[in-house]
Amino acid sequence: MGASGRGKSTLSASFARSGLTLMGDDAMVLAWVDGQPCANAVYPSLRLFPDSIDALYQNSIDTSEVASDTPKRRIELPIGDHDHAAPVPIKALYQIGRPALDDSISLRPMSIAETCMAIVENSFALDPSDTARAKVRLGQASELARQTVAFEIIYPRVYDRLPDVRQAILEQMASIS
Repeated sequence: MGASGRGKSTLSASFARSGLTLMGDDAMVLAWVDGQPCANAVYPSLRLFPDSIDALYQNSIDTSEVASDTPKRRIELPIGDHDHAAPVPIKALYQIGRPALDDSISLRPMSIAETCMAIVENSFALDPSDTARAKVRLGQASELARQTVAFEIIYPRVYDRLPDVRQAILEQMASIS
């Protein structure tokens, strides 16, 4: 999760380039399966700015236009062995914070209230004026925040540091029971 332009797609692409399976960089549908929060990708692709494509793929990958009002380019991901229709359990949530002012990488635990608000702020509502549906979404966000640990990640927005950012996240994930 994170504000527009914070680097969500670039970080996601970095994980994919390192060999990890990527569901997509946008639009996950959340649901509970046997009492556990899970996510499904809406579509398996990445949308990246040209500088990120150059840094991560050295322009060696086919892209297509996303829309006429953005310079971002779409990169289709290989489906591979992962069934993109199958729900994937959510182990942790990450909110990308403002860029670090120095060279440090930090993962700060978020409170349940911060996590709930981050989920709400990063959720899509087809009809925001539907108060009954908004109440349901808030309840679901609250339940997800209570069931899932969340961290704000702060790091320098330098392509050369992405391996270190990935490593910090993977080490932190390994410590979650």
